Amino acid sequence: MNDFHQTGSCRLSLRANEQARYHAVSFGRGTGTGTARETMDILTTKLFIPALRPSLVARPRLLRKLDQGVQQRHCLTLVSAPAGYGKTTLIAEWTNRLAESQQSQHLGWLSLDQEDNDPGRFLTYLLAALRQTGLALAATEQYLQSLSHLPPPQTLVTTLLNEISQASNGRSLLLVLDDYHKIQTAVIHETLQFWLDHAPPHLHLVLITREDPPLTLSRWRARSQMTEIRASDLRFTLEEAADFLNHTMGLSLTAGDIAALEQRTEGWIASLQLAALALQASESAQDEATVADFIARFSGSHHYIIDYLVEEVLRQQDETVRDFLRETAVLHRFNADLCDAVTGRNDSQEILNYLERHNLFLVPLDNQRQWYRYHHLLADSLRAGLDDATQNAGHRQAAAWFAAQKWFGEAIVHADAADDTAEVARLVRLAAEPALQRGEFGQIAAWLKRLPHEIISRDAELGVFWLLSLILTGRSHEVPAALAQLEQHQDSWNNTQQQARLLVLKAYLADIVDSPDRIALAKQAAQASTMDDPLFRAFVAVPLGHAHLYRGQLQEAVAIFREGLSYLPGQKSNFVRLSLLSNLIHSLNHAGRRQEAAVTCQETVSEFLDAQGKPLPPAGLLYLLQAWLHYDANDLTQAQDTLAQSQELMQQAFQATMLSPLEIELAVLLHEAAGKTEKAAAALQAGLDRATRQKYQHGILSIKRIEAELLLRQERPSAARHILQTLPIFAGREANGRWHTIEPVHDTAYLAYARLLLAEGQSEEAQMLLALLATSAREGSRERGLISILLLQAVSANEPNFLTEAVQRAGAASYPRLILDECAFPAHGPQLVEWLQKTDSSALAPTIVDALPDTAVQSPHLLEPLTDQEMVVLRLLADGRSNRQIAEELVITVGTAKWHVHNIYQKLDVSSRAEAVARIHDWQLLEP
Repeated sequence: MNDFHQTGSCRLSLRANEQARYHAVSFGRGTGTGTARETMDILTTKLFIPALRPSLVARPRLLRKLDQGVQQRHCLTLVSAPAGYGKTTLIAEWTNRLAESQQSQHLGWLSLDQEDNDPGRFLTYLLAALRQTGLALAATEQYLQSLSHLPPPQTLVTTLLNEISQASNGRSLLLVLDDYHKIQTAVIHETLQFWLDHAPPHLHLVLITREDPPLTLSRWRARSQMTEIRASDLRFTLEEAADFLNHTMGLSLTAGDIAALEQRTEGWIASLQLAALALQASESAQDEATVADFIARFSGSHHYIIDYLVEEVLRQQDETVRDFLRETAVLHRFNADLCDAVTGRNDSQEILNYLERHNLFLVPLDNQRQWYRYHHLLADSLRAGLDDATQNAGHRQAAAWFAAQKWFGEAIVHADAADDTAEVARLVRLAAEPALQRGEFGQIAAWLKRLPHEIISRDAELGVFWLLSLILTGRSHEVPAALAQLEQHQDSWNNTQQQARLLVLKAYLADIVDSPDRIALAKQAAQASTMDDPLFRAFVAVPLGHAHLYRGQLQEAVAIFREGLSYLPGQKSNFVRLSLLSNLIHSLNHAGRRQEAAVTCQETVSEFLDAQGKPLPPAGLLYLLQAWLHYDANDLTQAQDTLAQSQELMQQAFQATMLSPLEIELAVLLHEAAGKTEKAAAALQAGLDRATRQKYQHGILSIKRIEAELLLRQERPSAARHILQTLPIFAGREANGRWHTIEPVHDTAYLAYARLLLAEGQSEEAQMLLALLATSAREGSRERGLISILLLQAVSANEPNFLTEAVQRAGAASYPRLILDECAFPAHGPQLVEWLQKTDSSALAPTIVDALPDTAVQSPHLLEPLTDQEMVVLRLLADGRSNRQIAEELVITVGTAKWHVHNIYQKLDVSSRAEAVARIHDWQLLEP
C-alpha cells in the first residue's frame, strides 16, 4: 500500500497541528456553492461616505494638505487624534468634494467596529468597500472563497493589488478606513502593511484613528510617503472657531468670548460644539457677562469638560429627549424601529429627526437617514451615567430585536453585554448552524468565547460547534482537552444528531493522529450519521475511506469516497468535496486505473479556477496528484511543470505549513531523473527538516523511507539499512528472517526493505516478503504497487515470467515509469535492463523502449556520457529537427523528446540549440 491515505490530499491538509485550518474552505450552503464571503449579511451603512452637514466650517488649509498628499503619490494619509477633533468630518468633506468634482478616481469608505477584528469579516467588508468604488474584483473574491482560512498577507494582497491595477485602468483609488483604532488583530495590520509597501502609485489609503496603528510609520515618514493630520492640525484656529460659533452654531459672541473659548478648549472641536449647544439653549446667551461666566466655569481634562458640557446640553432639553438619549445610549447603531423596541415608544423617528435638525451629535450612517449612531463622546458620557440595571435592560431589548431580524451577531453582542449567558447560549445555537453552512468558522469561535466552558461542555450543540471551531481555526492543540470535557457530559446529551457529529469528529481526529482505534471509530461514526445531515454524512466518508485504505482495500475505499460525494450534489469548491475527490483520484491511480484518475483529476481541477481561469490555491493539492499521474506515464517534463505549479499554489494557500511526503518523493525522483543528485539530496533534507520542525512523525518516517531508497540507488546499502531498521515494519518478521504477516499500510516501506535485501544478496528472505506483498496486493486490487512487486520478484527468484506480467500490467495501465525507476537500482536494475532489452519490443510500451538505459557514449569533453537514445536525438537535433519532428521520427511523445533534448543540453553544458549544434561540431561528437 502506498502512503497516500496518510499523506494524500486530505491528510496533506489536515495534520492535527499544522494543517487543520484548511477545513475552512467553504462547506457551501445546502446544494449551492455559498460561502461566508458570499452570503454573510453586509451592513451597507458601514460603506457610505458620511453625509455633509450644512454650514460646515471651511478648512482650506487641511483640504490642501490632503490634496497634496494624493498629488504627491503618498501611499498613506494618517488622520490620528483623540475623539472629538473632527477627523471623520474632515475626511468626509474631502471625499464628498472629490466625488462632486467628478475627478477620474474610485472612492471607497469603510467604517470599522470591534467585530471587524475577525479577519474573515474584515476582508468581507474590505472587498465590499472596494466594490462600492465601482471596481470588479471577481478573481480576488473567488480566490478568497476557495480558501480555508485567511491566506498569508503577502499572497492575498498580491492577488488583490494585481486585480485592482487591472480593473482600475490607471484611475486612482482612494480608500478610507474609519475608526481603525478598533482593529487589534495582528494579521489585519500585517495585511495593510504589505498593501502599503507594495501598492502602486495610484492607490491611496486613508486611516482615521484615535491612536497610531502598529505600522512602519517612521519609514514612510522618512521617505516622504505619508501625509499626517494630527490633533494640532485639527484644532480650530481662532478664525475657524469664530466661524463655527457665530455662523454654524448661530451665536453672536464677541471676539473676546471666542478667544476665551478657543483658549480654554485649545480648539478642541467637540468641546466647542457642546459649549455652543449649551449657550444656544440659554436664554441669556446674549448677555456678555453670563457668557464670560459660563466660559470660566469649565476647565481641566477633556474627560471632565465633556461630562460637564454633556450635562449642560442635556439640562437644556426637555425630559422626553433626555430619556430617549439615555435609554438608547447602549446601542452602537440604531434605526427608529429598534429605538421603539428599546424605549417602548412609537415616536422614535420624530425624535431622531429633532436630534439631527438640532445637531445633537447624531451621525447618519446611510444616505437615506434610516440608520444612525451617536457621536462616540456623547454615547460614552451617556452610558457612564447609567446604572447596570438600566444598561442591561436596554441590551436585552436590543438583543431580542436583532434576533427577530435574524441578525444574530449583534444580538449575541447585546445579550453578552447584558450578562445574559442563557440568552447568549440560545442565540449561538441559532446562529452557529447557518454560520457553519457558510463556512464562518472564525465567527463561531468568537461567539463561543463569550460562553463559559462549563456551559459549552454540557450542551450538545454548543459542544460540537466548539470542537469543530477548534479544529477548523487551527487550534488543534486544544482539541484533546476539549474532547475530554465533552465526553464527560456526552451521556447527558439528548440530541442524537450532535452525538453523531461528535463521533464523526472523533473519527476524523483519530485518523489524523493515526490512533489505533481509528478504524473502529470510523465505522461507528458512519453508522451514526444520518441522511438528514448530508454535510457530516459526506464528511465521515473521509476517515471511513482511510480505514479501508489502512487495510489495503482500495476498491472499497473508492466506493466509499464516491458515496460521500453523492451526498454533496451540485457543490463545488467545497472542502469536503475536495478531500473526497483527492482521495478518490489517488485511490483510482493505485488501483491501476490511471486514465480514470487522470480524467477525474482534470475535471476536478476545472472546478478550482478563478474568474480569469487561473487555478485557486487549494488546487495545489490536485496539481500534486496530477504531477504524479504524469510521472507514472513517464511524461517527466509535464510532471516537473505540474509539480512546480502545485508547490507554488500550496505556498500561497499554506505558507510553508503544508508538508507532503508525496511532494518530497516526486521532487527527489525528478531531480534524479535529470541527473541532479545534489538537488535530490537537498529536496530530501529540506523535507525532513520541515517534518522535524512540525513534529510530523508520519512525515518523518515516510521521508526516511525515501532517503533509504535514494541511498540504495547510490549503492550505500549499509546506510540504507540503518534507516530502514527504524521503521515500524518488522512486527511480522521472525528472528530467523521468516516473514508471516505484513500490514498493507506499510507497502512502500516493505518494498524498500526488499530492495535492501536484494542489495545485500539475501534473495531468499526477499522472495518470502515479496510473496506476502504480492498476495496482499492482488487481494486488495492494488495494481500499481503490484507492478513493482512483480519486478522485484523477477529478480529475487530469477524468473523472467514475473517480469513479463509486470510489463503487461504496466503497459496496459500506462505505468512505464515504475519499470524504469526499478531499473535505476544498481543491485537489481542491470538484470532487469538485460531482460527488457531481450524482450520483443512489440511487447513493451514505446515509452519504456525509448527510455531504457543504453550503452553509454562517452567523450572526454562531456560532463556525463550520452546514451544511445540521446545520440539518436543528437543527430536529429544537429539536422535542425524540432521536438515534434524528433518525436514523430522516433515514434515517441513530444514530452519524451523534450526530456531527451533537456538532458543533452545539460550534458553539453549549453542552453540553446545553436550552442548545442556548435558544441557537437567542436567536440566532433557525430564523427564516424
